[in-house]
Amino acid sequence: MLTLVAASTMAACTQSETLGPRSVVTAIIEKQVIPDNNAFAAAAQKQQESINSLCKSPSADGLQDARESFRSLALSWSRIEWLNFGPAREGNRRETLFFWPDNRGRGLRQIEELAVSTNAAEFEGAAFAGKSVAVKGMPALEYVLFGQGSDAFYQRGKKAD
Repeated sequence: MLTLVAASTMAACTQSETLGPRSVVTAIIEKQVIPDNNAFAAAAQKQQESINSLCKSPSADGLQDARESFRSLALSWSRIEWLNFGPAREGNRRETLFFWPDNRGRGLRQIEELAVSTNAAEFEGAAFAGKSVAVKGMPALEYVLFGQGSDAFYQRGKKAD
C-alpha cells in the first residue's frame, strides 16, 4: 500500500521538484496523510451528528442518514487504515477505531450482548471505557446500523419515548 501511495504522490509532484527521500516523504504527508486524516475527521463528525440526530428523534430517514454517514466514514477510514505507526498506535487507537480481524468472533458476541442490553449504565463513563475495544469502534457501529434487527432500531427508540 505504501508503494502505491508513494507512486501516486510522486506522480503528483511537479517536474521541478527534487524526488529525494525527504521530498517524497513530505509529499506523502502533505498530499495524502494530512488530507485523508482531515477527511476522516470530517466524516467522523458527520457520523456523530447523524447518530445524535437519530437518537434524539428516531425515524427511518434518520436511520438512513446514519447509514449513509457510516458508508462515508468507512470509505474515509480505508484511505488511512494503512497508517499503522505514530499516534495511531498509541493507546490502542487504531484497534479502538476498527478492531479487525476478529478471528474468533468474540467482538461480535460482545456487540450482540451489548446491543440488547437495557442497562443504560453500561454505556456511560467508566463502565463503557472498561469494555473491550471490540464494542467501541466502527464494526460495533456497523452492527447497530446494518446488523440483524437494525431496521427496527428507530422504532425501539420511539417506544422508549
